[in-house]
Amino acid sequence: MHLTRTLAEAGEHEVIGEIIAAAPSALNGDDAAVMYPAPPNSRTVAATDMMIEGRHFRREWSTANEVGQKAILRNFADIEAMGARPTAALLAIAAPDDTPVSFVRGIAQGIAERCASYNAELVGGDLTRADELIVNVMAIGSLGGSRPPLVLDGARVGQKVVAHGKIGYSAAGLALLQRFGRA
Repeated sequence: MHLTRTLAEAGEHEVIGEIIAAAPSALNGDDAAVMYPAPPNSRTVAATDMMIEGRHFRREWSTANEVGQKAILRNFADIEAMGARPTAALLAIAAPDDTPVSFVRGIAQGIAERCASYNAELVGGDLTRADELIVNVMAIGSLGGSRPPLVLDGARVGQKVVAHGKIGYSAAGLALLQRFGRA
């Protein structure tokens, strides 16, 4: 398939084929993902987060791969914040007809790359037309053991707050891009 084609030129089935090629999974069914049963003494945790072009990302500042990585990391962070381990993700994309197929494939590749570091998979999703590009991920995770999930209102005086990553770097990067643009 020619990745320079648009979504309108390629059609839904070909674009879905590109997503599956970029992020293959044996769990991807025809209309839904077929998941393995949860391990004993565990619970399923789910989270979803949406990114809208112009608000959460800009194509002139981010590659498709970077958009995909950001989409999955936002969702997996929510799973991990509950004390769970990410296991799978579903991707829904709403996009204008003139969106290049290569951009959609790049999003799927970014998601697949990050999923691999968690031993998780992109297991399905949806594709539809829209006036603006919207990327939505639903993350699925497993919370093992009998302890309750971690929640904000469960914090108590004397407990430690643990942050992961470089605090403030995202806001600093956005400020730099807004001021100077991407070279």
